[in-house]
Amino acid sequence: MKKSYCFLFLTTAVIFTTQPVLGSEVFVLKSSEPHYLTTAVVPSCVTEARAISANGKFVVGSSDVKSDGNCNPHAFVWSEKTGMIDINKDAAPWSWATAVNMDGTVIAGMLQRPGREDPRPFKWTAETGIVDLTQINAQLETFCPAVLSADGATMGGRILNPKNSAETRAVLVSNDVITFLGSKQKNEASRVKAMTPNGEVVVGEINNHVFRWKKGDGLKDISIVKGRRLSSYANGVSDDGSVVVGSVFIDGAERAYRWTEKEGIKNLGTLIKTKGTYDVYSKAFAVSGDGKIVYGISSANSEEENHLFRWTADTGMVDLGKTTGNISERNIAGVSSDGSILAGSAPHGGWEKTAFIQKLN
Repeated sequence: MKKSYCFLFLTTAVIFTTQPVLGSEVFVLKSSEPHYLTTAVVPSCVTEARAISANGKFVVGSSDVKSDGNCNPHAFVWSEKTGMIDINKDAAPWSWATAVNMDGTVIAGMLQRPGREDPRPFKWTAETGIVDLTQINAQLETFCPAVLSADGATMGGRILNPKNSAETRAVLVSNDVITFLGSKQKNEASRVKAMTPNGEVVVGEINNHVFRWKKGDGLKDISIVKGRRLSSYANGVSDDGSVVVGSVFIDGAERAYRWTEKEGIKNLGTLIKTKGTYDVYSKAFAVSGDGKIVYGISSANSEEENHLFRWTADTGMVDLGKTTGNISERNIAGVSSDGSILAGSAPHGGWEKTAFIQKLN
C-alpha cells in the first residue's frame, strides 16, 4: 500500500442500501466507554477515523480491506443507523476520507490509482459516488482536503508544490474555484485546519504560526503572545469564528490555548501543576460551537499518560480520564460541535489502529 503525502500527520440509511457494507452494527452509544467501529462483514486490518460531523452522527476515515492477501485502505462513512459503509466501491484501489459535512451528505478525501505516485482529491455524495476532482479542475491535482463547510459546498485544505512537497498553500475550494489564503512566499508551508459552518472564517497555520482568515477581511496572524510571535498551531474554531483553539510553545513548553479578539492567546495550563518541566504539555484539539468549552489532551499523573480534558471559564481544566489506548492528539479525529462525542483511533484487537467513538459527557 502506498502512503499518501497528505497525511504526514447520508441523509438516511435508505441512501446507503446500494453501497457495499463493511460492517452492519447498529447500536446506541450509552456509556463513556469507547465503542470500536469494527468491520464485521468484510475482513479488515486497520481502521482509522479521520473526521466526525458537527452533529456527531457520522464518522469518516479509512478501513484496510483484505483483498488477494493485501490490506488496501477504502474510504468509509459510519453512522449508528448504517454501521460502517465502504464508499470506495470501484473508484480506486486505495482511498481515504478526510472530511465530512454537517449531515453526512458530502465527504471529501484522497484516492490513489496504480501507477501513480501521488494521490488525488475526491468529493463524494450518494448520487455521484466518488468523483476525482482533478477531472473537473486540473489545478486540484495536489489538493489535500481537510475540512468541509456545513453544506459541503466549500472545502478547505492545502495545495502542494509538485516540485517541492515542503511548500504548501492554504486554500479554499468552492464551485471548483480556488482561493489562496497564504502570502505566496517562497518556501511557504501553510494549511487550513478548521472553518466555521458557513465557510466564512478559516483558521490554519503558516510556517508554524496560527492565522485566522475572514471573508472580506483577509488573513491575520494571531500567534502573538505578550508582544512575541510564537510557534503555534490551530485545531478548532467556534461556529461564529470568534474563538480559536490549539497549542502554543511558550518558553519551550507546549500549552493548550484559547484565542479571542479581546484576550488574544490565553494559556489554559495543564492537568499537572508541576512547574519547570518541558515534558509536561497540553494541546487543545476542539472547541464547542458556542466557543465556551475547549477539549484537549494533557500530561497527567506521569510523563507517560495522556488524559482528556474539558475546559470552561468557570471550571478551568477538568480531567476526563486517560485517553483510550493512551493515544495522543494525532489520533483524535475530532469532537461533535456540542462536545458530547469524540472520534479517534486507538490500538485494539491486535491492530495498531481501530476507529472508535466515545461519549465525553
